[in-house]
Amino acid sequence: SVVSLPFEVKIAIFRNPVSPAKALSWSLQHVLVEKHFRGIYIDGKKPRWVEYQIKKALRDKGVSVAKLKTVRYQGSFCMHLADAFAGLSRAYYDSPEEKAKNLWKIASKKITAQLLGGQTDG
Repeated sequence: SVVSLPFEVKIAIFRNPVSPAKALSWSLQHVLVEKHFRGIYIDGKKPRWVEYQIKKALRDKGVSVAKLKTVRYQGSFCMHLADAFAGLSRAYYDSPEEKAKNLWKIASKKITAQLLGGQTDG
């Protein structure tokens, strides 16, 4: 079972962020609370500003930016897993009484932090 694997999931959901960069920056400040982790993996198809925002947040927290790695989606199990959690989280928060409810109960054991934000305009 995937739930028995050694990983944690932290999610941040913003509805209609006017400034995605500021929403990302705010959520990283609140999600990156520990300093001891093996790495942070981001999708290699994301724009460069996403990588720069994450690096800045890591530096501000005193964490080595060498732990940040960009990976290609096709060959990475962790990116498939992250994408699945992202899709499930979105489906659950958009419609919590639908099909995602049962999967959310199982997956929520791995989710250690949840941030919910409204519209951010900076």
